[in-house]
Amino acid sequence: MSKALQHWNGISWKTSEFYRKYTMGKAIIVCGGPSLAKIDTTKLLGPGKTVIGMNTTYPLVRPDIWFGMDNPRCYDRNLLLEPFPKIYRGNYWKKEVQGHLLRDVPNSHFMSIYKQKEEDYWKCFNEDCDSFCWQTNSFMAVIAFTLSMGFKDIYLVGCDLSNAESDYFDGRKLIEEERASNSRLHTQLYAWLRRIQPKVNSKGVTLHSMTERSKINKFLPYTSLEDLNIEIEEEMLLENAPWYNSMTLQKMSESGVKDEDIK
Repeated sequence: MSKALQHWNGISWKTSEFYRKYTMGKAIIVCGGPSLAKIDTTKLLGPGKTVIGMNTTYPLVRPDIWFGMDNPRCYDRNLLLEPFPKIYRGNYWKKEVQGHLLRDVPNSHFMSIYKQKEEDYWKCFNEDCDSFCWQTNSFMAVIAFTLSMGFKDIYLVGCDLSNAESDYFDGRKLIEEERASNSRLHTQLYAWLRRIQPKVNSKGVTLHSMTERSKINKFLPYTSLEDLNIEIEEEMLLENAPWYNSMTLQKMSESGVKDEDIK
């Protein structure tokens, strides 16, 4: 993607190449709703899945990619030491955390976001996208980021969109003003997800709920984590294929055996 995602290499800014037209496997976006506490998070990881953790879901979930648009001081400081890609809001590169500029932290990438009309949201499907549409919350941004990576099946874990029972998976408590603000955001995101579903489907992408009892299950197909893992295991290519010594393969090739005939 053009300038939508960049990183600092110590000398200059470089484009971060996350864009793909199509990506194999499933994407799992891990949200911080209270239901996440009921998930065996070790079962999130494994072949066939790319786990994208949002906000404070780290360190409970150690994802393949981490995503957060809030001030970096809102998150666990050990993120700075993690080798996986970390996606921050663009203008936060100059923030100093633990004595380091955020741009200097290894594998930190910065998303260019601007307040735009909702119809501009779909620029994320284009390779030449120069910025993401900003709707003032991380959830919409992480969906756009995941769409830009070319995943055709995206699963939402911990996406309760409700604080009726508790505020977060980790037992944190909000003051009433914060709780009311979150509740309004949940209502906004529910309506937005319902509104974008046909557009996403028209692009060959399916959003799935993997959040039991969430109200998004009214319009998104629900799949349990256990069922998803069974599905992926059944799709695994040549799971029990033998490992070959390179010399053995060379001899097979010299004897006329074609690559496509070797399991």
